[in-house]
Amino acid sequence: DGVMSAEGLRSNPILFSGNELNHPADIALEYLDLCLKYNTNPNQAQVHIFKLFGRKLEEQVDLKEKAKQVESIVDLITIVKELIARTKDGIKYDRHSQILPDDPECILDDLSLLDGGSE
Repeated sequence: DGVMSAEGLRSNPILFSGNELNHPADIALEYLDLCLKYNTNPNQAQVHIFKLFGRKLEEQVDLKEKAKQVESIVDLITIVKELIARTKDGIKYDRHSQILPDDPECILDDLSLLDGGSE
């Protein structure tokens, strides 16, 4: 038996740590610091930031658009800090925010994809 974890790890990089990801901003800023240190391509980092913040970034349309057009890791750090400032209630990690549709009724429609079926 095996476990597919690539997508899960992109949205929760501490998945196997035994800790709960309560605030993805901490992980995001640490990750972006490492990106600066190791000269990471901003487009690669951008994908991880979108996965970490999920719907919270979707709700901030202007920041989402800026994040799509980043030219540097510093640009991404600025966007993450602005997102944190705008979401004063905090950004709780929701392990389902990336995989579940808004309408729970349509979940059953998508289950056929798990066995290789089509919609």
